[in-house]
Amino acid sequence: MESAALEPIRALLNQAYQTVMGKSCTRESEQAIVDFEKKHNVILPESYRDLLLYYGACHFGDPALYSVQELDWAYPAFVEAYHEY
Repeated sequence: MESAALEPIRALLNQAYQTVMGKSCTRESEQAIVDFEKKHNVILPESYRDLLLYYGACHFGDPALYSVQELDWAYPAFVEAYHEY
């Protein structure tokens, strides 16, 4: 199923993911995303979730599209810093 949230930028995404950096990207599984959301009691925004499901994480530039594994590592530190702020 194609994501409606990505439709306005689909052509750009297709181009970007055909680059050297994009070809090495791996799609996330629905289960990996669900597990992350449950573990951290969050819900990823639909468009970000769809990017991970349909294209995968990639570091084209800023902002980077982080994988579930990277989010799992960084999210707790972000929450801690946010609460300190």
